[in-house]
This record gives sequence, structure tokens and C-alpha cells, in this order.
Amino acid sequence: EAGEAQVRRALAEDPQIVHFAAHVVPSPSRPDQGMIALSLASNGGPGILDEHDIAALRIHSQLVVMNGCASGAGAVLPAAGLLGLTRAWLRAGVRNVAAARWPVPDDSGELFRVFYRQLGGRASSDEARFWSSIAMQEAQSQCIRSGGWRAKPSYWAAFFTVGRD
Repeated sequence: EAGEAQVRRALAEDPQIVHFAAHVVPSPSRPDQGMIALSLASNGGPGILDEHDIAALRIHSQLVVMNGCASGAGAVLPAAGLLGLTRAWLRAGVRNVAAARWPVPDDSGELFRVFYRQLGGRASSDEARFWSSIAMQEAQSQCIRSGGWRAKPSYWAAFFTVGRD
């Protein structure tokens, strides 16, 4: 039931943390840019949030997490930096964004369980960017120590945080 209208209503309430566990699909017009796939729209087609939809929002959340393949991918332009969904969230007013640079295998969500446990209630603090980065670093470190496929950089190194402060 996570259609565009429902997502917009939820975002209008300015939650401290927003977590998207969704597919990120390439834009038909710009394959280097992603779009968050939502549930089906009323016309039967897929609902989406693209970078323009997101950048037009005005929200004040501390953290948006996009747990979707290549959610942090985007074009890199000289003097402009990384474009894409992460930049769009920052333009919308979000202070920090966590995303993945490339597709990673689906799993039980262990990395984000550790991330949120480490973040604790600090996402609402003035130092949220700092704590988001520390929480991601600890989640990645625990992946390395766990052994198995999660210890491989192809999994844990995909995730990063970025902030606007």
C-alpha cells in the first residue's frame, strides 16, 4: 500500500527517519538515474518517485534510508558532484541520507538492524550526520567480522551516508 499518495502523506508529517525498503529502477529517459518503485498506481502501472518528485518535496526529516539496489547511484558532474536520489532528498530538506552505490543481494536486513541499533535515538539530535556515519561504519564492521558472504566488500561497501550540514 505504499503508493505515491500514501508516501506523500507520511512524508508531510515530517518523520525523523524514513526507511524505503524498495526496488530502485533506472529512469527510462536517464538510465544513470534511479527511481524508487512503489506499489501499483490507480492506472495499474508502477508508482514511482523520481529525483524531480523528491526534490520538489519540503520535508525536514533527519534521515532517509534507501535500502534498494543502487539507490545511491547517479551521474557525477564536475563542480556539481553526485546527482540522483541522494541529492534529491538533500534538496527536499532531509539532513542525512543512507543509500547503496550498487546492487546488493537481498538478505535478512542484518546490516540495517545493526545500523539502527547503533544509531539508537540519536537520529533526532543536532549531530545526526555524525551518528549516522558512525552507525553505518559499525554496521559495516560487523559485516566484516561476521564472515561468510556479508564479509565481502561487494556487500557491505555498497552502503554509505551523506549529509547536507
